Amino acid sequence: MNQIAINRANHTHSKLIWEWRNDQETRSMSRQGNFISWRKHCEWFKDCLSSSTRYLYILELNSKPIGITRFDLLTSTNNSYEISINLASCFRGKGLGKSLLHYSLIRFNKEVSYDKLILAEVKRENLKSNLLFSRYGFVLIHQDKTINRYSYTLYIKT
Repeated sequence: MNQIAINRANHTHSKLIWEWRNDQETRSMSRQGNFISWRKHCEWFKDCLSSSTRYLYILELNSKPIGITRFDLLTSTNNSYEISINLASCFRGKGLGKSLLHYSLIRFNKEVSYDKLILAEVKRENLKSNLLFSRYGFVLIHQDKTINRYSYTLYIKT
């Protein structure tokens, strides 16, 4: 039986996250598809871990890290966060994206204790991610030539 866990990222995940970010398919589907140097990644990762407005989660399957989710505060006036997800290349196409999204949203909702708007920007050509977000219940709110924008409201259950 497979065990799934979602945990906050820590310094031990740095190299793995850097490798996942620089994967060719990840880069082709990112807004900024450039290669990230190790030095730049280390600076970014250190800032992420100390930030009070960014949440990084690692999804583990049977104690093996398989993907990352990031939530970035966009504006505190309406409690909106942008979500970014990435599965390790060897775990893509196995239906694990839904688990990564689902468990990340649950964990994030427990840690941030107010109603919040989750926004996702997905390249139109990224059919799998567009399908993932729309099937999960994210609402398409804007389209342009290259990007689809989705929203999803997380409510605190009382």
